Amino acid sequence: MDIIPAVGKFHLSAHKQSCFPRFSLMFIPGAGHVDGEILETLWASFNKISPSARAMSLAHRQEVYDDYMRDSNWKKLVGLAKSLRKKYKTALAGVKSTKEPFEELTRSLDAAKIQEWSQQAVKADFERGETLDIYSLKIEKAPTLAEIRLSLVQSAPGSERTQSSVNWLIEGISIENAQDALRAEIRCLGNSPSTVQETAIAMRRQRLMGRVIKFNQMARDFTTNVILNGSSLEILEDDPLFCTQEDQEVMEDDIPRTGPPSDEDEEFRNKLEDELGYAYPESMRLHMPSSLPSEDKSQSDKLSKSLQQEEIQLRVGQVNDCLSSLKNHLGQKAVLYRINFRSSTSNRTDTRSKQDIRKVVLKINSDVRSYHRAIGALKALGASEDLLEKYRIIQPEDLAVSKDITEENRFNQSSHILPWFWRIGSDDSTSSVWDDEFLRVSWLKARARYQRWREELDLIKCEMLWTTLWFKHRQKEWQDREEKSEEPGQQAYAAKQQQIWIRFAETAEKTFHEYIAIQ
Repeated sequence: MDIIPAVGKFHLSAHKQSCFPRFSLMFIPGAGHVDGEILETLWASFNKISPSARAMSLAHRQEVYDDYMRDSNWKKLVGLAKSLRKKYKTALAGVKSTKEPFEELTRSLDAAKIQEWSQQAVKADFERGETLDIYSLKIEKAPTLAEIRLSLVQSAPGSERTQSSVNWLIEGISIENAQDALRAEIRCLGNSPSTVQETAIAMRRQRLMGRVIKFNQMARDFTTNVILNGSSLEILEDDPLFCTQEDQEVMEDDIPRTGPPSDEDEEFRNKLEDELGYAYPESMRLHMPSSLPSEDKSQSDKLSKSLQQEEIQLRVGQVNDCLSSLKNHLGQKAVLYRINFRSSTSNRTDTRSKQDIRKVVLKINSDVRSYHRAIGALKALGASEDLLEKYRIIQPEDLAVSKDITEENRFNQSSHILPWFWRIGSDDSTSSVWDDEFLRVSWLKARARYQRWREELDLIKCEMLWTTLWFKHRQKEWQDREEKSEEPGQQAYAAKQQQIWIRFAETAEKTFHEYIAIQ
């Protein structure tokens, strides 16, 4: 006998992601729709007697629990026919709700692909183990900014200039993120900030200005013969579509506290007017290769090609980091909205849930703005068309969270395709391959759900028949005991038990007759 391991639905969500396809009851043929839990289903009813059992002795508590469990089992036996009828109606509704989306999705796909995926599913059902990973998206992790930085430094271990230029470009990207954070913080303050808030912003501007001046001074060492001056640089502006939730009142606890200015800040404070005039540091574009105007061809040709390629690779890492962070924050937003906000039972809980969601929305907007800055830099650097086609512009409607990520066990799954950035991470940048990948997983899961509901309906029909036959079998057992017994008391008790089981059998036949034929 082969034992197929599985994890109950109550505990599966606490396991790592790779456990879902390999140990989910949804992907075990013949399992039907069962939760796989035993003790957990009794907790709710056991809680009713827990207050009175706390003060009991060990022996008394054990007797009370035994009596309560016997009573629970007897009630289940008495209501077994009604319970099976209710399960039958639920299974019938499940079959109807999963059959139509599955058949509709099947008709819309190529027959050759359906045959290939069906063979994969049959093989996974038979072999189990790693073959069940076909129910998961095959997305490889894209290289991060830190990994690309490491590869650039390792590619030229003896070149101090390469290491310095990489560190300089990384610092520029970090300053851009700091500028964006400060602009968002200022937008959150509104029109009447407090003195404490204004002081905090002023100190952060001083620190940021020092970093900007030092960075632009270092730019002269890497952009020889290139004229980079403040008048040729554009003032940074954020897309208003991704500045939502920032015009509301902010708690003072949300303003990052900064310590007193350091000696380094004092050193650069006197250079502010000479270097950048009266412009605020959070609004100035840095002197990076991507900062050159695209129409200034003569200046672009003077830049080192290796420096441009280094920034291109680092910007790709920045894009991948932004998309990874964006997906995580979108998932957090969906969980907060579904678990906290929808289930809130008071105005206080509702308000705190909205504040939590707003904080996540601010992070999502920051991720998108950082992503768009990186895309703009790639275009200015003349990145390849294939690269720019892979990384598209994010629209507000792309930020909706798909239930394929947040609610994998749902009904009515059709041919929905996730927004494009959920598919970023593979070496293959063609959209058709990724469309096939998502359609494959959607079809396989829709097939599994439909099959499990169909199995559940068949199992319940069998349980109806088995239950009725078992009632009749128990009645026959007590009839034999009555015939073999010689004591009048035993005969009377056996006759009473016969009548109980006869009534159980009659109730079952009356309840099940419209669903199955019992002979």
